[in-house]
Amino acid sequence: MEKLRVAKRNSTVNFALYGGEIQSEDDVAQIGKLAAAGAVGFKFILGASGFIKDDSVLYSGFEEIKKTNSIAVVHAENDSLVRLFRSRIESERHDPFAFLDSRPQIIEE
Repeated sequence: MEKLRVAKRNSTVNFALYGGEIQSEDDVAQIGKLAAAGAVGFKFILGASGFIKDDSVLYSGFEEIKKTNSIAVVHAENDSLVRLFRSRIESERHDPFAFLDSRPQIIEE
């Protein structure tokens, strides 16, 4: 709510806020309240430890988001492929494009 208050007061452009990163059952339980407060969507980050707990959170999150008539935004990556390609690139290169090259399209497919 604090971000919304500050943004409304200081913004000179249209804006919208997403309902954080949904990572756990506790976050899923907040979806209805966040939607009622004005969140336009809810973000999930897949593919790395420390982000979404497991697929049950993803599924139940989708169910709750549907109830609010909102949207889910999913940053989809396969963690084991991220680690594979990153290890290959990092052993050879450290240039500014190494990060991008370590994440070929197949990681999100």
